[in-house]
Amino acid sequence: MRPGIFQGQKGSILILTLSILVLLSIFTAAVGRTVHQRLKKIERLEDRAELRSIAESGVKKVRYILKRDEQKGGPDFLSDNWSQSDLEFLDIPVGQGSFTILGDKFNATQNMIEGREESTVHGAVDEERKININKTSSPEILTRLFQAAGGISYEEANQIALSLLDWRDADDNPYDQGAESAYYRRLTPPYVPKNADFGTLEELLLVKGMTNEIYDKVLPYITLYSDGLININTASWVILKALGFSDSLARKILLLRTGPDGRAGTSDDRVFKDFIQLADNITRFYGLNDVERGSLESFTGSGILSIASKYFSVRSIARFPEPNNSRLTIECVVTRDGIVRSWQEYYSMAS
Repeated sequence: MRPGIFQGQKGSILILTLSILVLLSIFTAAVGRTVHQRLKKIERLEDRAELRSIAESGVKKVRYILKRDEQKGGPDFLSDNWSQSDLEFLDIPVGQGSFTILGDKFNATQNMIEGREESTVHGAVDEERKININKTSSPEILTRLFQAAGGISYEEANQIALSLLDWRDADDNPYDQGAESAYYRRLTPPYVPKNADFGTLEELLLVKGMTNEIYDKVLPYITLYSDGLININTASWVILKALGFSDSLARKILLLRTGPDGRAGTSDDRVFKDFIQLADNITRFYGLNDVERGSLESFTGSGILSIASKYFSVRSIARFPEPNNSRLTIECVVTRDGIVRSWQEYYSMAS
């Protein structure tokens, strides 16, 4: 074989070998990336499973506290352990992470009246401090609720209230300012009212007049999970106003309830154990004029008020310590005897 031909063959073999090595390198890198992605996926699935277990521990803790609280009997109020306890519910270590039960924001009395938030509270939230939009059939209560919570005019609030009732009722005859199928079919895209109870609170966004902004403001004050009664020991200024309490009577109830320090959920809170005590204590500390006394008697005799709660919403947030910032949140509603009425989970991966 001539030297030139032999050298040409060696060059071809070298080029082929280098090409194969390049292809192998590319293949190895691709396999490595796939394996790495799969390992990361498995790691995230494992993280999510552990975070779910931690968050579930938070829910179980709330259910245990509620069961323990039930044994003492009596009323439910904002300084109960289930409602506010950093010791029980703030950064509680479990496994490799911790859970926090995030509740409503309680306010000093003046801030409650003015609607300003003050401090984060760790605990469950009783649903009896809210208006059940499936149980309430009073246009007046719903109108006052949307007006007070949403910061909108009476006309806007009344339209939403009547449209809400139309959405729920079985007929197709709208209130004057309400809406039935003829209105919704003209929308883009068209749809029809449910003509049944709300299945989720988000469904309220489909009702005529409701906007995202109003919905976000109203959300803390509405529920689907209660018997429709309002706990006078936990109801906020907005709810008292929605029920029809005058400014002066609502203010006296909140001032009396929050005690000398003017803050809800503290050890000096006054608790109403019955409605006779409610009237007597308001009279003793702040006085009741004839109109207020008559109004209070009307409310306590209406059967809409209670001093206890049966349903509780829980927001359990599970976290890993830094630098792993993954978290999983469980939002659920449980009854005092432990029955779960709703359950949602939200997972956020570490960046």
